[in-house]
Amino acid sequence: MLAAATEPLPLRLDVAEIAALISSLAAVGPTVSEPARSAMKMLVDALSPPDTRGPSGGSSNAPD
Repeated sequence: MLAAATEPLPLRLDVAEIAALISSLAAVGPTVSEPARSAMKMLVDALSPPDTRGPSGGSSNAPD
């Protein structure tokens, strides 16, 4: 098991890294769990133009 910090460090990813994560998550199943669904939404929102993002703006785990 991985040791986890109480608060994860913020991540800064470039477009290719976000695309790679989306691709990997899509292969596993983006709706296999609530965290997977939430992560997929945040990754897609991060690549979307600001006017098409959900109310969370890609920075929250809250569903639309």
